[in-house]
Amino acid sequence: MVSGKFVELLRNVYNKPLYTSGREISLMADIIIENIVVETRIADSLDLDNILHNIPHAEYQPQDIPGVVLQIPSPRSTVILFKNGRLVLTGPTANEQVIEIINIIQSKLLIIGIPRCTNPEIKIQHIVVSTTIGKHLKLSVIKKALVTAEYRPKIFPGIIYPTDNPNTIILLFDSGKVVCNGNNYDEIANQLDKLISKLKTRGMVK
Repeated sequence: MVSGKFVELLRNVYNKPLYTSGREISLMADIIIENIVVETRIADSLDLDNILHNIPHAEYQPQDIPGVVLQIPSPRSTVILFKNGRLVLTGPTANEQVIEIINIIQSKLLIIGIPRCTNPEIKIQHIVVSTTIGKHLKLSVIKKALVTAEYRPKIFPGIIYPTDNPNTIILLFDSGKVVCNGNNYDEIANQLDKLISKLKTRGMVK
């Protein structure tokens, strides 16, 4: 089963395309990178009270998230800083933006006495992309061709298709929009290619 939080994330992505990567894969239009989630460590530990009281607009609600939340307006993103020095970042739509946002955060921390971490190791946790494969997909028909897919339109208006890679999930909507979540861009593109090839072979997309 796909978690409710993941479905909600994909609802938001479905409504808000952000950035075109420029890469094309066979049979399909450009892939649009909607969101990248990364994790890194910028210190051995962080004083969250110091950050909360000295960085404007910092938020800390430990009953919900055990970290200080910072909203970065440009590039639009959300950063969570944890006591153990870990940083989680969501919102960027390109690798260059990831680097820019981490530099912005480290500059803010340097002002309040927290040294800059040189060349932090950045780990991609999730990538969400979208593309289109035509118009007016017949989801009830496609569902029959995808044995492992879930389609319950009263709950969610799309097909949820777990691929043969456990880290990659694809959603298809009747508008022809396709959303894919994974942790490796090339694998996402590969899984999209395989799916569309399968649907094309069965005459379900042109």
